[in-house]
Amino acid sequence: MPEESINVNRDLIRWAIERSGRMTRHAFFANSFSVELDRQGRILIPGPLRAYAKLEGSVIVSGAGEWLELWNPEKFEAEMATATRWQEQAGAPGAASS
Repeated sequence: MPEESINVNRDLIRWAIERSGRMTRHAFFANSFSVELDRQGRILIPGPLRAYAKLEGSVIVSGAGEWLELWNPEKFEAEMATATRWQEQAGAPGAASS
């Protein structure tokens, strides 16, 4: 097993055991919802999550590595503007120059 995997596994085990890790998991999973597919194979987003994300009408579906994110279009635009400013300040490769 590569050394990096061993370190990650060790960190995950430590995190799972430590109180702060347990508390983080409790807080995260307490806000999770179980959902089922409808007859057309769609996932219906629970009302509390739609309200929290202000999802009304059109939404942005954004690929984010290993998951998808659903965004209110206005909030997504603001988040992307913030991300672009951060990239420019950090001198990240591919950042648009001002």
